[in-house]
Amino acid sequence: MKKQLKRMLFLTTVATMTMVPMMVANAGEWKQDAGGGWKVENPDGSNLVNEWYQDTDGSWYYMGADGYMMTNTTTPDGYFVGEDGVWRETENTAAESLPAQQTAVPKNEESVKAVVEAYKNKFQYYSKYSCRLVNTGNPDIPVCVITSNHKSYYAHQYRDGVIDSGCYLTGSDVYYADGGNAFCEYKRKEDSDYESRIFWGFEEDGSYKVIGMSWKENNVYSVKTKVSSKEAYDQYNNSFGPLIKLDEGNTFPDLDAAYADYMAH
Repeated sequence: MKKQLKRMLFLTTVATMTMVPMMVANAGEWKQDAGGGWKVENPDGSNLVNEWYQDTDGSWYYMGADGYMMTNTTTPDGYFVGEDGVWRETENTAAESLPAQQTAVPKNEESVKAVVEAYKNKFQYYSKYSCRLVNTGNPDIPVCVITSNHKSYYAHQYRDGVIDSGCYLTGSDVYYADGGNAFCEYKRKEDSDYESRIFWGFEEDGSYKVIGMSWKENNVYSVKTKVSSKEAYDQYNNSFGPLIKLDEGNTFPDLDAAYADYMAH
């Protein structure tokens, strides 16, 4: 992606019954976080949200409510953006042109409710916690991520009537892949360029294991156990998909609230 872009305001017009983008010149810069997600940073350090933007090559992107570039989804105003985040007018101009295969797979409400009730029974004696339900590949059986301090998290999986003891996740930041089987422990050192990522995934039998790792120190990039180029390092980290940071902003005070959010998305 280009580092410099122009900020977009998306205005409605009746002409030809389409939406016509109007550009307003505002400088911004692409920023990629540790989880691989892209944001646009204003000169004042704030992130651009809920707006369309046009890069210097003419490509259009939409920054969602959380500031991240939306991908492979329909924007709030009804336009579909591809896996690369780009909206292409000639291919799809509105939600009704969305290919059938892009329609979200519906969740089985009865199945999800049963799983949530099992989680409730498991955690009923916890005095204080925050949680989130995460789709790791089977939307009918969400994984429950729970925390008491937002410094460490436990990802619990329900399988065959049993809830496992939980995959312990900690680090400078913790991320998850929405719809993908990956959690990421991201660690960094403030006084150096050191950073590391450990990726965890659930097995078919309900167990979990490390499915990937990478780290950087003194401008040396490593993937698994081998030194690599920066390009290979970035490609490897991005292969786990866009990752979403777990924090106070996207966890809930109880499982009822987490369930309502999960079913709404």
